Amino acid sequence: MSSDDAGPTGPATTQYPLRGIRVVDFGLVWAGPGLTLLLAGPILTAGCSKKELKDILPETFRTPSPGRTARDACNVYDADLRRRSVSLLAAAPFGGDTLRAAAAVLRVANANMERAVRLVSVERGYDPRLFTLVAFGGAGPLHACALAEALRIPRVLVPPFPGILSAFGMVAAEPTKDFSRAVMLSLPAEQSESWKAVERALRQAFAELEAQGRDEMATEGFAPRGLTLRRFLDMRYAGQSYELTLPVDAVSPAEFLPSFHALHAERYGHSNPARATEVVNVRLKLTVPVDKPSLARLDEGGPDASEALLDRRTVWFEEETSTPVYQRAKLLAGHHLEGPAIVVQMDSTTAIPPGWQAMVDPRGNLVLEQMSKGM
Repeated sequence: MSSDDAGPTGPATTQYPLRGIRVVDFGLVWAGPGLTLLLAGPILTAGCSKKELKDILPETFRTPSPGRTARDACNVYDADLRRRSVSLLAAAPFGGDTLRAAAAVLRVANANMERAVRLVSVERGYDPRLFTLVAFGGAGPLHACALAEALRIPRVLVPPFPGILSAFGMVAAEPTKDFSRAVMLSLPAEQSESWKAVERALRQAFAELEAQGRDEMATEGFAPRGLTLRRFLDMRYAGQSYELTLPVDAVSPAEFLPSFHALHAERYGHSNPARATEVVNVRLKLTVPVDKPSLARLDEGGPDASEALLDRRTVWFEEETSTPVYQRAKLLAGHHLEGPAIVVQMDSTTAIPPGWQAMVDPRGNLVLEQMSKGM
């Protein structure tokens, strides 16, 4: 599923109705060598609220500059600045209670992300209960359990280095090129001679795109041997102004039309095989296979994670709660954590709320589930 700004690093904002304060879903933006908190005008970030609720421990983050601390590099960790920001919101509607104000900011941010996840799941015909929520980015693992609970997603997976997962994906991904061409071909519902004409036009369009793709891949130094091709059609019913992208193995209308009707029914809850259709665009994806990186396996450690215990802090989980803080780098395969707990590492922080538990799998992923669901 695509994200469409579904994650906590997405640039969505919400206008707070009582004070005209905008709640920004992401807490950190790159600005020069460090990280800068968005505090221009009456703007309050979710990251700012997370720090006020003690979900984020500034001292656990590193900075690449020798001789500088995280506090030097990141004014996001300025406690006085953070409290003044939250106080802007807390003054009137929350009677000066900064904890309640910070919690309200998080509820707004989580609601925005929940709506975005619904957009790319439920509204596209996918049942979130059948998926695992992968939390990545610096802030994703802080929000993941709340989102999973709201969407009834049964499981959360936090990769070993969530803050750099996107960068790792770019390095490990297979080189890919996407090509498309508008064709605007009409298909009557009943089989006719026009179906053959459409099939010929599609074969020609795909052949030309394939030739273009192979030439470009060769120009960039990729051997043509081993290239994989995937074909897609952007289709709709005649009279519609939106299309569905349909993967196809064959370009015969007799073979791909039933798949289009089924996809339309899955996405929108209805289909009409008696209605004429249109092929708007053809798409071709060329991929060069590459060797996948080998991911190290962790040593086995058993369920007791006490050796990774770093500290205990008071953290707000609906109320102030004494919470163990674990160092991610010291966790071993098989270690078991029960919420409330915080897991810190150099690139991210994971919050395990009360009622949730986490297990470290052999590849170092944190697998989180609600205790009632079992591991």
